[in-house]
Amino acid sequence: MSVMVASLVVLCAVLYAYSATPSPTTAGVVLLAFVLGLIAHRVWGSTRPHPMEALAAARSTKRARAKDYPPTFPNGWYLSPYLYYGRRPTGQGGEASGHLVLFRTESGEAKVLDAYCPHMGADLGVGSKVVGDCIECPFHKWTFNGEGKCTHIPYSKKAPEFAKARSWQVLEYHKLVRALTTPIYTEGRNPPYVPPRIKEIDEGKFVYRGKYDALVKMHIQEFAENSADFQHFDPLHGQMCLPFTLIPIPGMRIIHEADWIPGKGDESHIAYFLDKAHLQFCGRDLPRTDAKGTVSFVGPASICYFRFETELGEILLFHTHTPLEPLLQKVEFRYWADKSIPRLILVWYVVGNWIAQWKNDISIWENKVWQLKPILVKEDGPVQRLRRWYAQFYSSQSAVEKNTLEW
Repeated sequence: MSVMVASLVVLCAVLYAYSATPSPTTAGVVLLAFVLGLIAHRVWGSTRPHPMEALAAARSTKRARAKDYPPTFPNGWYLSPYLYYGRRPTGQGGEASGHLVLFRTESGEAKVLDAYCPHMGADLGVGSKVVGDCIECPFHKWTFNGEGKCTHIPYSKKAPEFAKARSWQVLEYHKLVRALTTPIYTEGRNPPYVPPRIKEIDEGKFVYRGKYDALVKMHIQEFAENSADFQHFDPLHGQMCLPFTLIPIPGMRIIHEADWIPGKGDESHIAYFLDKAHLQFCGRDLPRTDAKGTVSFVGPASICYFRFETELGEILLFHTHTPLEPLLQKVEFRYWADKSIPRLILVWYVVGNWIAQWKNDISIWENKVWQLKPILVKEDGPVQRLRRWYAQFYSSQSAVEKNTLEW
C-alpha cells in the first residue's frame, strides 16, 4: 500500500514539474499525495507485518499452544460430518484419524474406509463411485468392499489377499447425528462402549427443531474440563445475553449452582454435569426462573447431550465435537423438544441462551495453553478428578496419532 501511494507522489510531482501552467490546485494535489504517502508508510509500511511474516507468527503461536496438549483425537465415537445419505462417496477431513471416505452400499448400509487407495494412493473420496456394495477407485478401477477388501482388479485375474484398505466401525445414531467412527477400534475390535440411544427420539415423543454449527480453535478436552471448573461460571456465564449472541441484557444475571459426577460400572465412560440456575435482575432474585439442566458427556466429549426441563416439557440438545486437526474442532448442535413446546418461542429461547453462554468461552479456549499441572484451590472444583476420569480415553495409539499429524 505504501509503495502505491509513494508512486502516486512521484507521479504527481513529475506532472507538476512539467506542467506548463502550475496552479494552486495542482500543488494541493501534490501536497495531499505526499501526506498520504507518509501516512501509508507509517501505518502499512512500518507497523503491519508482511503477510508471510504474519502467517509464520500464527503458525508459531499454534505450535506453541499445541505442543503441551494431550493427543488430538481421544479414543471414542466421533461424528462423521460429511456422510451423504445417498450413494455418492465423500471424503472426510480430519488428519487426527486419517483421511476417511464414507459411502452407502447398494443395500443402504453406511461404510467407512481409509480414503487413500492402498494401490497407488488415489483419494477414494474424489471421483470414485459405488458399484454394488463396493467403492471403485477412479485411478485404476480397483474395487473395495465395506470391510476394505479388494474385490476386483480389471486387468488382473485375481486380487491379492493382502490388497486391503483399513475399515472403520460405523454407528448410525438418530439420523441427524449421522454416522460415528472411532479411530482405534477398527475391524475385529470391539469398542469399549456404545452411545446410549434417546428413547424419546426413537418413540417419536421428541421432534427435531433445529441446528447450529461452528469451528472452534481448541482442544476437545477443554470443553469437558469446563464442566468441572466451577469458578469460571460467574465471570463468563453470569451475564445473560440475547439468544445466540454475545449482546448482554443490562442488569440481568444468571446464578449457577454446579456439580460434576462421573459414571460408574457400565457407565464409566459417561460423566454428568448438573446445573441449577435462576435469574437475578439488578441484584434481586426473580421468581419462577429456576431451571435445572443435566449434561451427559458420552466418551471424551465427542457426544454430549443436554436435557432442559421446563413447565411445558423437555428440550434435548446434542452437542458434538469432531477434531479436524490440532486445536480445531467442528462443533455441531442439534436439538429436539416435546411436541407441546412452542417452537419459535421457548425452544429458540432456551437453546439460544445455552449457545450464547457457550460462545462466551470461545475467546478463552482459542487463546489459552494447556497447564499440565495447574495450581488449584479446593473451591475451583473437581478439575483433577475429571482429568483422571478423562485419561481412560487416551492410549499409546492415541499418542501415535498425535505424532503423525501434519500442519
